[in-house]
Amino acid sequence: MAANIPPAAAILPAAAIPVAAAILAPPIVEPPIAPPAYETTLAMATDTIGNLPTLHPRPNHSNIRALERDLFDKLQAIQSAQSDEWGYRGLAEQPAESAMKSATPWMDAPNPGPHRSVGLNAQLTRDAEAIYDASKMEYLSQLNVTQAIINALNIAVPKEFKRGTNAAGTIMGASPYRNNNNPRTILLALRTLYGRPTPAEKQANNALFGAPWNPADPIETYFDRLEDCFVTAIIATPPYTMAQMMDMAIMTLQITGLYSQALTEWEGKPPIDRTWDALKSHFATAYNLRLISSTTLNKRSTTSSPTSTQPTMPTTNPRNNYSLRSRNNWPPSRSN
Repeated sequence: MAANIPPAAAILPAAAIPVAAAILAPPIVEPPIAPPAYETTLAMATDTIGNLPTLHPRPNHSNIRALERDLFDKLQAIQSAQSDEWGYRGLAEQPAESAMKSATPWMDAPNPGPHRSVGLNAQLTRDAEAIYDASKMEYLSQLNVTQAIINALNIAVPKEFKRGTNAAGTIMGASPYRNNNNPRTILLALRTLYGRPTPAEKQANNALFGAPWNPADPIETYFDRLEDCFVTAIIATPPYTMAQMMDMAIMTLQITGLYSQALTEWEGKPPIDRTWDALKSHFATAYNLRLISSTTLNKRSTTSSPTSTQPTMPTTNPRNNYSLRSRNNWPPSRSN
């Protein structure tokens, strides 16, 4: 017969019961962090892309670039299995321009086919199913984003200017964009046919490329400006080289006189490591460190020397405790 076991309250003092309960209770297991959801429906992509800047009444360099910038920023906000940072931006951006943002080139997701591989054993079948399901989700998500882009472009681009070029480079007649069209091809055709800058726009772009940077502005805005000028020069021809853009950035930073140490560190890097992406990262870090240091110094200065408690010159001599102003009138008059 099993012995009667008294409850914990009968054998433990009251103060020890919570401790015992904590020991006997199972440990709390935190739920795992859910991985990013890379599945994108057509509705999700359409909501994110929304309306693009219009090219009516006629496409030109300025409104095409405005459309591209708006589209690229929106695509960057849609999660992609290829890039957590840049999303689907590479789906519409030209490869040479996308390379300025990411060292990993965009690759269109391939069609995985109607079904997974067959004729495998149980373990290989499970592996093949997992790979096929993931590949299919990535491919269908890309199709949905592409369809949302095409729908938005069909609204933004006037019908008579929806022209493209075939493999031979021949301009084809106007027709609505279809969901099997490549967004990069559409945007490149718009640039080629209608997006060449005017001489005044080219001159303004060259001036903006060489304009100084105000250190009070975020350094990222300066890098974005250089990249935008770089793209405009690609369209306008002749294009800038990557070496020219990097040299312009370094020269501008040298002129500020604020980043001597960061510039010395940069020059000490091996040439193979001195890429545009590395330059942006290196000097963005230096900019942030300088910003933090300046904020800390300002706080210390404000704390140690508040304007409301400025020290004043003492009016008495600490040794003999008489007024310094009345030193020439000593001894004081006793008439009163």
